[in-house]
Amino acid sequence: MKNRIKQIVFTIVILVITITVSSAQFRVGANVGISAVTQSELGNVWNNEDLCCHFNPGVVIEYGINDWLALKSGMYYSAKGKKIGQTEISDTKDSEKYKYLSVPLKAKFSSTSGLGLKKGEKVFFATGPYLAYLLDSKRVLGDSDMDIKDETKNFDFGMSFELGIEIPVKSNALQFSINYDMGLSSIIDYDTDLRNKAASINLAFLF
Repeated sequence: MKNRIKQIVFTIVILVITITVSSAQFRVGANVGISAVTQSELGNVWNNEDLCCHFNPGVVIEYGINDWLALKSGMYYSAKGKKIGQTEISDTKDSEKYKYLSVPLKAKFSSTSGLGLKKGEKVFFATGPYLAYLLDSKRVLGDSDMDIKDETKNFDFGMSFELGIEIPVKSNALQFSINYDMGLSSIIDYDTDLRNKAASINLAFLF
């Protein structure tokens, strides 16, 4: 009798999962973004004196659960870093540059009601963790580059927050959004205080 009940429960679970997957919407797209990045201590949202700007392309993946909830992920080339003060080598502000392959996993919440949007348009908010793998890091001092990958941690972890609008384009969609990444893990072996911070403007086209 117990085995029979287990079989029935297992069958129901499989049916629910199958129905959920079959009714969900799976979309893939391309993303381009421009970000302003810096590094600061844990708890500080920003450090205005050390901003650098970078171009961040990527691939977007969305798994729609229903009309208002989706899982949003992808793979992004993410450039981060900061400007540093004057040094003995250079009279100008130099910089540290870090290149990552970043994978976020965000819950995306969409709404159309009471916002005065046109048919098919949605406002959305997405949030969740990200994990980034270090590809390269260097310190730029004047005209010279110094490889600092050996002193940089291989992984960066943090939280990502995104606010945007989605506009239908026939059977596809355009997404305009602003995104903020707050690093939670330290990035340099000898300095446990600095975390990556990045704010970006993004344009994505989903198929």
